[in-house]
Amino acid sequence: MPVSEPNPILEIARDVRRAVCLLAGCGWHAGAGVRGWCAVGAVMTVRELRAAGFQAELHRGVYEMEHGIWVRRWGHAWAVCEGVIIVDVTASQFGCPPVYILPVAGAEQYHTRARGRRALQDINTTWPEDQRPAVHGQALSWRRGTRADLIA
Repeated sequence: MPVSEPNPILEIARDVRRAVCLLAGCGWHAGAGVRGWCAVGAVMTVRELRAAGFQAELHRGVYEMEHGIWVRRWGHAWAVCEGVIIVDVTASQFGCPPVYILPVAGAEQYHTRARGRRALQDINTTWPEDQRPAVHGQALSWRRGTRADLIA
């Protein structure tokens, strides 16, 4: 049996997901329990990816799902790594895996409206206050390698 190579992007995303679940007061497999935490999770993911030497950027936009003849759209935030990989630690609210990593190419459900500083500015000024990363300063001080249970 071949030994699989470690995947640092996946490990970073898992660590951030654990931290977000602790902040949100929900379990790893929580679906709707992470709703409203996407911007905080995305900002944490971008910061940790950059700390590990990756290029990463915050994206704000819409997650879109078809339900029969209806299309549902939700405001959402996620990280993009190296310009080609979506890293979403709160996509479970849409029925996806707890840590959802997929190529940007072909990710038709993600629609970017703003990215980088513009995305963060939009989120911190227009989203509900409890969903704004600026409100969760203590949570955003969490870093990989620290005890995640101390962030709440």
